[in-house]
Amino acid sequence: MEWEPRKNSFYIILNDTLRHSDREQLLLPWFKFLKLFLTALSKLPLAGHRTIYRGVKLDLREKYNEGTQIVWWGFSSCTTTVKVLENDSFFGKRGTRTLFAIECDTGKEIREHSFYRKEDEILLLPGREFEVVSSVYMGHKLTMIQLKEIVPQFPNIASIISSKYPAIAPSLTTIVPVTETEGPKPALQFETVIQSMKASYKSKSITDADIERAMEDALVQQQCIELDLSWNEITHEGVAKLAKKLRNNTTLTALNLQANRIDTIGAQHLADTLQYNNTLTTLDLYNNQIGDNGAQHLADALRNNKILTTLDLGANGIKTLGTQHLASALQNNTTLTTLDFTGNQIGHKGVQHLADALQNNTALTTLYLGGNQIEAFGAQHLADVFKKNTTLTTLDLIGNQIGDKGAQYLADALQQNMTLTTLNLQVNLIGDKGARRLADALINNTTLTTLDLHNNQIKEKLEYRLKELIERNKQRTKS
Repeated sequence: MEWEPRKNSFYIILNDTLRHSDREQLLLPWFKFLKLFLTALSKLPLAGHRTIYRGVKLDLREKYNEGTQIVWWGFSSCTTTVKVLENDSFFGKRGTRTLFAIECDTGKEIREHSFYRKEDEILLLPGREFEVVSSVYMGHKLTMIQLKEIVPQFPNIASIISSKYPAIAPSLTTIVPVTETEGPKPALQFETVIQSMKASYKSKSITDADIERAMEDALVQQQCIELDLSWNEITHEGVAKLAKKLRNNTTLTALNLQANRIDTIGAQHLADTLQYNNTLTTLDLYNNQIGDNGAQHLADALRNNKILTTLDLGANGIKTLGTQHLASALQNNTTLTTLDFTGNQIGHKGVQHLADALQNNTALTTLYLGGNQIEAFGAQHLADVFKKNTTLTTLDLIGNQIGDKGAQYLADALQQNMTLTTLNLQVNLIGDKGARRLADALINNTTLTTLDLHNNQIKEKLEYRLKELIERNKQRTKS
């Protein structure tokens, strides 16, 4: 809630203090409150891996350069849907604006505790660090900036801790793990969370030295089928140990390695394991650094692996060459059903390689290509595929720049395609011309039941017409 005048609102004053360059001194009177507040927030569930949105009525292009890293020191209110931001009091549809699309794992779900329960609010806590994946001027005074959360080398929240208030340290360190620097480190400084054959070591500051013990606990003693090692400090050395354990493992089906420090060599170790492992169906490598060479190693594995069904390679610095290797593997792969490429830099050439693969692939049903610098030409390649492909049901193109022309290509494809059920075109520079073509296509298309066009430049009358057509399809599906 805001007070009048707005500058006197409690959250405004607190965030201004957190963002101040002299925060260590200015925060001293706040520590007891922060301890109470952060302890309470630590009890709330994490939102998990997802894309969330935050909008501000400013042009922030100059402060967010691609490839740079930035820390958000304040409490940041975000939402899971851009629809909320269309309200003029938050973001609106006109004027100077910057829309942040944030790939993150550490947001807190606060809808049940918020004054605005209908907004699907996610709260980012102080000290979150992000890499600027892309910054694109979308026209109409709108800038879109894509961020991905990264694990800082040193915890940013530690700079808030004062020796005068040692009691605050445990609460703050529940937000960002703080590694001990004094004395010898015990063999393992974490507790496993075991539930229904699922083991979670998420955000436990696990290093390469801890892997063998973790594997012994989760795979040998507990015989777990799902293992979460996300948001730790595992490099290719730890992955080598993990891969060795997985070669002969016959129980694990899902492995989450999000947000570690896995590079090309680490990807190679995992690829070698996929040649032998006969149980792993889900591999999540989102937010690592495998690059084109790492993608090539995994592509080689996919040519022979007949078990893996879900692969997340989002935010891994994969460009055209890496996409080409993976697309080549998809030509003959008959088991992979979900591929996530969100937040790479594949461009229209990379899309062309994927489109060529989808001409022959009969397994892939879900493809995420958000934030990949795809323009109208890339949309044309995908549209050509949809005229023939009969297996893909979900396509996510959020945060690209396909424009009206790209929307027209996709609309033409929807006239013939009767398989696609979900199409996400949020933030794609689509105007009324492209929206009309999509509406015309939906007159004949009866299978598309989800079409997301939020944060484009479409008049409300057209938006309403599109919603009517989609709702008609939903009702037909139910009957």
